[in-house]
Amino acid sequence: MTLMPKQWINNTTTEKIVIVGAGGFGRNVVSFIKDINDYAAANGLPPQWEILGIIDDGTPDMTFFHKMGVQLLGKTEILADLPEGVYYTVAIGNGAARRSIAQHADSKGLVPATLVHPDTSIGALVSLGEGTVICPGARLTCNIEVGKHAQINMNVTIGHDAVLRDYCTIFPLNAVSGFVTLGEACTLGANSVINPGLTVGEGAYIGSGAAVTSDVDDYTVVAGVPASVIKNLR
Repeated sequence: MTLMPKQWINNTTTEKIVIVGAGGFGRNVVSFIKDINDYAAANGLPPQWEILGIIDDGTPDMTFFHKMGVQLLGKTEILADLPEGVYYTVAIGNGAARRSIAQHADSKGLVPATLVHPDTSIGALVSLGEGTVICPGARLTCNIEVGKHAQINMNVTIGHDAVLRDYCTIFPLNAVSGFVTLGEACTLGANSVINPGLTVGEGAYIGSGAAVTSDVDDYTVVAGVPASVIKNLR
């Protein structure tokens, strides 16, 4: 495994965390936290996280979570009942939904957890906003700014001098080139490519497998090779 950058390892204590969202990404996060704890143990450190449970407003299938020893705590209304200072992560792929939940959790005194899987590489002068999740296989080169509550999925590459705004979502196998700017709460579908120097607007959606060769306006859906406008989301 690639060494996790030390600034995302807690050397002294185990923090309590809740996971909001019991779907597929929620299952991923439970597995990632186990990997993070195992990595800490292998380096003579205490477990980084104690999962208090899952929060979800639906009626999720809890089979996987129960096998992992994780219980359903209830709906998002219980965020107000958790002790102040408990950490949280929002395991929901929709950036706008993530923003709404995060703002609610912050208002209740909870703390956003920044989760970096051990099997990543993160270069020089990379900053990660609070609440961001970096999944296994992600490669961030250098001089990159990642906003808060971003999701960078498995086997994503982020080129030099890129800027990722708050709540952006990057699905697996994306290639984001150098000097790219991703707008707030935008989404990059799986296996898409963003050419160098481009801007993807706020709330925009890039279809899976797209090759983006020009700037994408706010709240616009593009798809294809080369990508073209499919519809406007406003």
